[in-house]
Amino acid sequence: MPDIKNIKVRTAVIGDIDRIIDLLKQIRKLHCDGRPDMFRYDLIKFDRDYLNEIMKSPEKPLFVAVDTSYGDGAVVGYAICEIINYENHKVYNNFKSFYIDDICVDEKYRHSGIGTLLFEHCRKNATEQDCYCMDLNVWEFNQSAMKFYEKCGMSTRSRKMELIL
Repeated sequence: MPDIKNIKVRTAVIGDIDRIIDLLKQIRKLHCDGRPDMFRYDLIKFDRDYLNEIMKSPEKPLFVAVDTSYGDGAVVGYAICEIINYENHKVYNNFKSFYIDDICVDEKYRHSGIGTLLFEHCRKNATEQDCYCMDLNVWEFNQSAMKFYEKCGMSTRSRKMELIL
């Protein structure tokens, strides 16, 4: 288990992409194992081109947690986010949301406090960006993630339900 004092959260750089892709593969496996009827084993959610592109956009922050006990720091987690501005929306009042599109901690580092560091970094960034809320989606099979988000103070706002035919 890493010493949490050696974990730092920072904005991702191009050199982090290969490691982020490795972590995306861990998330793919988790989702494929949880819902093999829904998720493809041959693809990951974000590819190299997309990650390169969002690193140029201030509306799409990408943070990494690095273990500084390894020289420059080995990436052990990430948070891929988006600031969504609901302005003049047909239904909603005007507000900005800090959407956590994807968050991952390396399976060898889970339950060590790194996810909390990433989440709190997102919260700080959301506050600095004058966002009204933070939101995300989580799959029902991922009970561990739901418990983590609830521990971080999140609550369920709505549910997407299904009937498999």
